[in-house]
Amino acid sequence: MGAGRDPQEWVWPGDIIEAQLEKIGALRHPVVAVGDSAQVEAGQPVRRVA
Repeated sequence: MGAGRDPQEWVWPGDIIEAQLEKIGALRHPVVAVGDSAQVEAGQPVRRVA
């Protein structure tokens, strides 16, 4: 992501960033616009990876 790529790629509100580590689990982060953080649902469980 970002300026270092050709073509450049950016994250936008509504995109999901997900990181997964084998035998550990996954993190999933929704991208929100500045000032819209209240739209993110708190308390969602982390999805377990088998």
